[in-house]
Amino acid sequence: MRAIFAVTAGLALAGVLSTASAQERKSIFADPQNLQVLPADISTAELSQTMRGVALGLGVRCQYCHVGEAGQSLREFDFAADVKETKAIARQMFQMVADINARTSAIASQMERPATEVRCVTCHRGQARPQLIEDVLNQTLESGDGAAAVEKYKALREEFYGSHTFDFSELTLTMFTSGLQRGSNIEAGIALQELNREYHPEVWRVHISLAEGYETVGDPEKALESYRKTLELRPGFAHVEGKIKAIEEQMKAEEPESKPE
Repeated sequence: MRAIFAVTAGLALAGVLSTASAQERKSIFADPQNLQVLPADISTAELSQTMRGVALGLGVRCQYCHVGEAGQSLREFDFAADVKETKAIARQMFQMVADINARTSAIASQMERPATEVRCVTCHRGQARPQLIEDVLNQTLESGDGAAAVEKYKALREEFYGSHTFDFSELTLTMFTSGLQRGSNIEAGIALQELNREYHPEVWRVHISLAEGYETVGDPEKALESYRKTLELRPGFAHVEGKIKAIEEQMKAEEPESKPE
């Protein structure tokens, strides 16, 4: 149980630990007070490891849960005080993670395989409030349009690309925009998928998604362009060949007849 807490504790001391002196870290972990979930006999090393894991997992600092201010010496923090709601939530999260790991361990033992251990970072990935990029984009679309969602995505990518916080793969955005295109926000879906094409121009799924979007809104020329690019990237795709033929025939049939002079 102690080992579980050592790697899964969440929302307590955090990032400033990396800048604190070794002596200061030792002093704040040496005689912890008011432990209600972590073992009362937890060692200084285990407690330090637990709190440092929180720093990486949630991207928060000590003052997120404890009484103290940024820049203040850690010796001046009141770590025992039960004042902040985030500390109470942290204790519940400790218990939840311990329960999940106990359950998965029992299941794994029946299957004779190692259990996958859940940690704070498993869900949080550097965020105090864990969200997927789809969640953030949906929130943006609630108060804005496709252009706002595009700018939000670009800002998130600029800040977090290369980290484990958000998934910026083309498939994630393709699946999200496909959902928008099937719903009532097709214009936003097309705008985001156009952005996806900028980042992933050689992925056929991006182009076929755009083609379907443009076909839905009645823009056969752009649909045809995207279907042709799809076929270029995935030769022999019968479904797309059929789409191209149908659109070309439709466009030809809609051409005005030339009148003799």
